[in-house]
Amino acid sequence: MKKLILSVAAALCVSVMTAQTPTNPPSTPATPGNIQAPNTVSDQFRIDYPNTTPNWTMDGTNYRGEYLDPATNARRSVIYDKNGKMISREELINRKDYPAGINAYYAEKYPTENYEVWSTTDASGNRSYYTNRNNEKITFDKEGKYKSNSGSSKAKSKK
Repeated sequence: MKKLILSVAAALCVSVMTAQTPTNPPSTPATPGNIQAPNTVSDQFRIDYPNTTPNWTMDGTNYRGEYLDPATNARRSVIYDKNGKMISREELINRKDYPAGINAYYAEKYPTENYEVWSTTDASGNRSYYTNRNNEKITFDKEGKYKSNSGSSKAKSKK
């Protein structure tokens, strides 16, 4: 009789516990800065940058893989189209590695602000530079001459 009572009690406990488990748990919203890239893109990244793990985000209709270069510990990113074709590479660069015109621009326009300069190299090897300031991206040509401001920038200082 004790075994029967214990069996019924155990069955009742299991029934009560499963009733507490939601059948449709609330979905967690997708993190805006972390997506899954298609296999064509992630496979090409693994070929181009072995032993490196990117954080994937969208850049328009393209995929941006942000990562730390294991050799230099520098912040970098690479942008691929949906077919895995590299569009451009970007890297945070040191003051000694970018043209003096960028410093002159900031000294004149925003003398009290700190800034980071990113180098962009497209698939053809053309180089340019940019900085992020509030919600704008300020671009410079390969000589460091001001080119333009755009209204929406990707904040790079999060890493």
